[in-house]
Amino acid sequence: MKLGHTAAQGQSTIEFAFTLPLLLLVTIGIFWSSQLLEAYDFVSYAAQAAARYAIVRGATSAQPATADDISGMVASMAAGLNPKQLTVTTTWIPNNQPGSTVEVQVQYAFQLGMPFMPSATIPLSATSEMVIFQ
Repeated sequence: MKLGHTAAQGQSTIEFAFTLPLLLLVTIGIFWSSQLLEAYDFVSYAAQAAARYAIVRGATSAQPATADDISGMVASMAAGLNPKQLTVTTTWIPNNQPGSTVEVQVQYAFQLGMPFMPSATIPLSATSEMVIFQ
């Protein structure tokens, strides 16, 4: 049976109505996935950069780094992220003297909020440890 002109239009409209929500959901999923990947990339890069910052600012340097200095440096790099969701933990093992190690852990609570789905928090974390040489 061949469909008439108006029946074919109605069929196309119904197919479009079934397909559009799936297409929008996939598009939004790709958007949020890219945001999540960008946030994780920042967290891992920030941990490494903060550790490098700390190893050249040990106790014998002209301006030794404190945990607040390192946290401030990471927060200043966090473009596009909510700084209230960012946590930086710095640990010197055993102290801030050359030859000791510094461990910097950066954590970020990524807020995932997709339409028609409950919001979720995805914890992102990266740690970097280096030897202080100054």
